[in-house]
Order: sequence, then structure tokens, then C-alpha cells
Amino acid sequence: MPTVEIKLRRDSSLNRIIKAYTPGLPDRDIAEFLREFSSANEGIKNFNLIRKGTVVRVPARYLEKGSRSRDPKPGLAASDKKTAGLPAVDYHRELKPTAQTFPQNDPFRNSPVSDSIRTLLESLYGAVTVESGGLKFFSVGERSEISLDTSYLPLMVLNNSTVLVLDPGNILPEEIKQLVRTLWPEYTFFSYREGQDLRRLTGSLLESLGYSVYRDRSLILGGRSQLEYNADFVVYREQGDLMSSDIAIVSIAGSPGQHTPDSLVRWLGERDVNLIRMSTSENGQAEPATRAGLAKLTLTAGTRELIREILSLTGYSYATDVVLNLSDRKEYRYNLKTDFSIPAGQRKKVIELAELSEEEISLARKKGVDVACIGPGDDTKGILRKLIQLLGIIHADSPAAVSSYITPRNAKYRLLLPGIYFRTGQGQFFATDSELGQELLRDIIDPRIRIIAY
Repeated sequence: MPTVEIKLRRDSSLNRIIKAYTPGLPDRDIAEFLREFSSANEGIKNFNLIRKGTVVRVPARYLEKGSRSRDPKPGLAASDKKTAGLPAVDYHRELKPTAQTFPQNDPFRNSPVSDSIRTLLESLYGAVTVESGGLKFFSVGERSEISLDTSYLPLMVLNNSTVLVLDPGNILPEEIKQLVRTLWPEYTFFSYREGQDLRRLTGSLLESLGYSVYRDRSLILGGRSQLEYNADFVVYREQGDLMSSDIAIVSIAGSPGQHTPDSLVRWLGERDVNLIRMSTSENGQAEPATRAGLAKLTLTAGTRELIREILSLTGYSYATDVVLNLSDRKEYRYNLKTDFSIPAGQRKKVIELAELSEEEISLARKKGVDVACIGPGDDTKGILRKLIQLLGIIHADSPAAVSSYITPRNAKYRLLLPGIYFRTGQGQFFATDSELGQELLRDIIDPRIRIIAY
């Protein structure tokens, strides 16, 4: 069988070679061409991706049929002048698409599920090429050949040379799948049923692509500030293990409240965890309309100014340098000089920037005055704690207790952050010195919370 050798100038495929070098080839001749081409190019294992520089041998009689009307074009790397005038292989031919289309309720066609599956594959493999609307031929032997109509069985070509064949309704017999997999190991088949939910589709698809899949697992990441992510799937390649492989977690959002912010996706990526977001609804991945408020305390202005800031932020009125007369008899007089005096119902709340004796504090308490003493050794968290206790504010200060207040409703994660949660007449507050970035905190904390960063 005479052949013409052609050296490819760029990455190509068998479909592109047919389009470029035999554009007028009738459909009735395609099967015979594929048999001859396969026989002449036994060293080529993957006809969907033929690398630049590969020398392919094209049966000469088909070139003659498709090149007679072409104008000569020099510069082709070919061993026969019959190839002159043929263009470089730089575009794709879809072979005689049929009039059939996907079933209307197919999840891979014009639906949120279709977008999510493509998102999954692109997140794992990068760019994905979809081939549909043509014929794919396989020469099995001297007496057998298989053709797939990609209008019904679309192909998705991944960047690792894997070809994923989508088989809605499990149309293909298992024997045909096994024949193709045996002769062309780069082909993988994924069967699914119409109406199958996204979770089941995702798990089956990951397993068919060779991933180890763990369903409904939690990952705890971080150090002093931790985040527990409740993943629908934790996956890694089967030939690796959890210690040596790149980990991916898949999150399927059923409502906008389960959305994972972009900033959290980046934070996870910095820790070598690839978060893949999918959604069962069109608005499931919409960014939240509001973010948590942020107030940053000025730590360099001194203790007095820090207390002013905290009281103003939390909505408490106060007076400074007030002298309280705590005498209730005419026989003696007892005055207490205060740095801050806060009216709070029937009792007064006093902040002293000095130490008082137990006797002074006890006498003040008997006279309806509660005192908090703040000294030079108190840090910002200590000052906050003393003010909260003085004012009788309900609060939580362990990460586990705080978590239920600051984690957004229906979120796919749980926050375990250092700090104090409390509520006043001005709203809900979370005072924290977390090492997480302040913009990240605003994205991941419940938007009803106002963050006090120090």
C-alpha cells in the first residue's frame, strides 16, 4: 500500500488530518481509510492527540482524491511531491454530523449540571475539548469495526490524553466498551441515568477517572485559626496516597447560602488543597451580597483611647474623670475618682486605670458601683474581657463555642477562630486577633457579625 509521509507542524489528531488532507473523502470510504491508516501507523497509540513533529503515513490514493483542486503551497515536510499544496493541520473536522441531538433532559446539555461537570473536569485537568456531532471509528480487527455517533455519545478530551466517552442511559454494551478500552486504553466510558442527581453523578465520574473517592468527609486546616471544611467528596489519584498526592475537595452547593467565597478557595489553594465548587442551581455559586463589617482598633494610642474606641463601637455612653460621692450619711463623706463612668440601669459601671484595694472595691459595690481595674499589664484581649464582664454582657470565648455564632448559616465549613463573641444593643461583635487576613475574615464570617480586629 503506497503511503505519503507527512511531518506534523503542530499537535494534531486523526480527525484534523482527515479534514486537512482528504477533505473530499466520501463517508463510504472513511472506514477503509481508517483501517489503512491504522495499519500504516502502528506506532501511534493515541489518534486523538498526535504530537508536533510526528511523522504520519497517509495512504496515497486518498490524498490523490482530496488534493486535485488545490493550489500548490511550498514548505511542507513530506517525502512525496503529491503532498504539495496541502495546508498544515490546524483545524478540526467533524465527520458528517447527524441530525440527532442530546435528549432534552440530558444533564450534560444546557443545564447547571452540564456546567458543573465541565467545571469539575477543568478543575482537575485544565482545558477540556468536547467533540460532538460526528462519527468516531474504531477498527477492531479484520472483520470488526465500531463507530460511535457523538451526537448521542459525546467525547471529552482531557489534557492528559484521556478521552472520556459520555454514555447517557448506559446505551453501549459492556462488550463494546471493553473492546475499545483494551485496544485504546486512553478511552474511558462514563455511564449515567437521566434524572440522576449531581452528587451521584460526581462520585461515579471521579471513580471512572481513576480517583480514590471519600464521601462526606471533613478536613481541618490551619494553625491557631482553623477551618473545618465539610466536603461532599475528598479525592486523590489512586496511584498515590493522602500524604503524597495532591488533594482535591468537591463542594456541591444546593443554595446560595452554601457558596464558598473566592477568597477561601485561594486560601485553601495556598495549602495545596484544590477546592472544586459545583452547584445544583443556577444561583448556587453567586457571591454573597453582604460581607461582615470590620472595625480595626488603634493599638498604639494608649489604654485610655483604646477603651474609648471599644465603648464607642459597642454603643455604650460614658463620662470621663467623674468624681462619685458614695456617702449615704451626713456624718462622713467618701468620694471615688473614676477614669470612665458608664450608666447601666440602677448600678453604675466604673473603669479605673489604676489598682484599687479589695476594701475600696467592696465598699463601691455596696454603694451600687461595679469597678473594673485595668493596669499596664493588661493586653487588648484582657481589656476586652474585663469590659465585657463589667458590663454583664453575654459572651463566648472558646473557639468551639464561638463557632456557632460566627459561621454563616448553611455554610459548607465551620470556623474555629481565637477571639470573643458578644452581643450588645448595637448588634453582634466578634473581637479577634486571628492571623487570617482581614478581607478573608469579612468573606467567611456571618455578615450579621461586626468584626473588631486587634
